[in-house]
Amino acid sequence: MEPADDPLADLGVLAALVAWLPVARAEARDGDMVLAFVERALDISGRIRARLLAAGLPLPRILHVASTQFCGALLQLADRLGERAAAGIEGAGEGSAPAALALTALREAYLVSAMSAAEPPAGLWKLAHRLSALRPAHGAYRSMLALRRRSPND
Repeated sequence: MEPADDPLADLGVLAALVAWLPVARAEARDGDMVLAFVERALDISGRIRARLLAAGLPLPRILHVASTQFCGALLQLADRLGERAAAGIEGAGEGSAPAALALTALREAYLVSAMSAAEPPAGLWKLAHRLSALRPAHGAYRSMLALRRRSPND
């Protein structure tokens, strides 16, 4: 399914893809599909972040709700990927390893929540810390920590 022009319309599709993502029967050959899910999420994130930049604060209600839902979907995606990593499923390369992809999804959730002046989804940091044990030098985790340190609200 092709992405919609409106990133807000893609949120339902992303949620359905995340719910369908196999974990219990996860196999390494699912790697291309998992990578496609993450690429789709990153595409939506880029388009939502562009809207957030253009909107300014306070956000219109529809954009605030959409960014909150999107961050929740990214957290679910990262959690599913974390389960794959815990099951020992690896991707074809360093960047496609489930823990690395999960950290990338979490970074996007953190960025979108920060840009929408909202708290990150509950459980984001707990999952990020757990995943960072699998990929301690991953840039997404380090950038999240740097952004959090610079945030005046933390």
